[in-house]
Amino acid sequence: MDLKYFIRRSAVLQLYRNLLKASRNLTKVDRNLGDSSKEQIITQFRVHKDEKATPTISVLIKDGENHLETLMQLYNSRIRAHENANEISLHNMDNSWKGTKNKDGSDERGRVGTMFPWQR
Repeated sequence: MDLKYFIRRSAVLQLYRNLLKASRNLTKVDRNLGDSSKEQIITQFRVHKDEKATPTISVLIKDGENHLETLMQLYNSRIRAHENANEISLHNMDNSWKGTKNKDGSDERGRVGTMFPWQR
């Protein structure tokens, strides 16, 4: 086994770790997508674990790097969507108390009182 083998092996292992970390992060945002990407990563690495041809390994590494970039972009887009959803829900919460009176002056959501108990 020569030096190129060990260098290539360390690159493959580093790529594998980075892909698993990215799928774990994605699982925090979208569990189904993160779990399926993890299974796909593990399956693909097991399928190609005995590959010996250098050009094929180079192509597989490049594909893995592209997949890693895609996972990271997907994670970032899901995080932004989640943050936007939180901003919208907070905005809706701010407006939830406004304009909720019935014609008779009662609260349409059934809330009672205007002050907190400690402000009486």
